[in-house]
Amino acid sequence: MQMKKIINNIIKCSIKLMVKLGVTWPLVLIYARMIKEVMPVNRKDFKKAKTLLALNPNRFRGELEALAATNDFRVLKVPLGWQCKVLSLFWPKNTNKKYFKERYFNPEGDREIIELQTKFRSFLKIFLKALYKKLSINGVIGAGVWYIQDYDWGWMSKEIGVPYIVLHRENLVTAPKHREHYLNRFKRIYKFRGNHIIVHSLVMKELLIQSGYVSPDKVSVMGCIRMDNFIAQLKNLNKLPKARKKVLLFSFHYGVGLQMVRNPGFVNRDLGLVNLFEHVHVSIAKLALKHKDIDFI
Repeated sequence: MQMKKIINNIIKCSIKLMVKLGVTWPLVLIYARMIKEVMPVNRKDFKKAKTLLALNPNRFRGELEALAATNDFRVLKVPLGWQCKVLSLFWPKNTNKKYFKERYFNPEGDREIIELQTKFRSFLKIFLKALYKKLSINGVIGAGVWYIQDYDWGWMSKEIGVPYIVLHRENLVTAPKHREHYLNRFKRIYKFRGNHIIVHSLVMKELLIQSGYVSPDKVSVMGCIRMDNFIAQLKNLNKLPKARKKVLLFSFHYGVGLQMVRNPGFVNRDLGLVNLFEHVHVSIAKLALKHKDIDFI
């Protein structure tokens, strides 16, 4: 175990030294092989298409496929595991600790984190410049403003002249407490370091601005990209097909929306919204039995 740790440290130091000296091609070749393309259904001429690199790609919900389907963009994605391998060259192993995550966005007074960030960002500028040249990257996209893994990668992309745009995926704000939660969360992550944020709703835009996280000129409301194809299909219908009436229940568990209740399961009746859960689902079941001409989903 001790020998493995020594070998890992030697490898990390070697990679950091190589990149610092400008020898980036070995790392660039490895990452160029690991980064994959999001394939559109109908491939067309990509000569005029802009190439986008998606960070933390599993966080997207259909946006990458929708962008690729336009044939205006060639969409590439870097696996989160390989994104984190670069982070692990500099980040300590205790990155899951709440203190590190909260301080990372605003480390004022924390010399250890500031020194770590300075070295990591210098490394990223050199590495990303070479990687983007190899892959002809025109822009970088993220799925949310608070993903710590994307923070420096996106910021340094902007610093070397490659725009970083966040297609923020969390946009449902339904109650005053919900607004308060998002407002406080945005305040904790300090300031936006990218080029632009695209949100689904005016409510989310207002919260981002109100929190001081982003200036009004750097956030736009453009709806949900992945819904464009669905809307196009509806417009192409001559007439809506006849169908039974439907009632759709967006179900929930006992701890939904409760930050202090984590993974309560469905058998612990001492935690969360137990009565609400049971009353709602029983009521829906009774309605379904009463109205057999309606589909309850």
